[in-house]
Amino acid sequence: MLSGPAPSDDADLRDVNPTFPKVAAGFTLLAGALAILNAVQTLASVRIYSAWFVMPFVLIGVGAGLIFLARKVFTARGWAATAVLVTGSLLFLLSTAWLFFAVSNGFIALYALWTPVFSLVAVAMRAACLPACERAGRARRSLAAQGLSLGL
Repeated sequence: MLSGPAPSDDADLRDVNPTFPKVAAGFTLLAGALAILNAVQTLASVRIYSAWFVMPFVLIGVGAGLIFLARKVFTARGWAATAVLVTGSLLFLLSTAWLFFAVSNGFIALYALWTPVFSLVAVAMRAACLPACERAGRARRSLAAQGLSLGL
């Protein structure tokens, strides 16, 4: 049974290295870096005498996780798509809550203002590049079946 023409090796090689996930990886890296910078700025500037004192450390952990995932996003790994969607959404919620807490207590910081914005942009970019990651995964499997894994 013929289901259509077989994809050529050139199409597989083109699909295994898509461009759009690289852009999404840049925004993921930026969101993670902003979360860490937000936390470091807070720790260096103020003392927190409430249960919110753990929030800068949580932001550092989530930001570091996004920086780690940015490399996998860069190589268009499908599992990284789900991880960034979840982690980026979590960062958006945490950084928005932190922003409201900080501003309501008189601490206005540039990193705190931009962290929710770029975490939301990273999630949106990552969601938009899901089809490219799926094509890259299929192309990697196709090339591996032909004996051309190449560590991609």
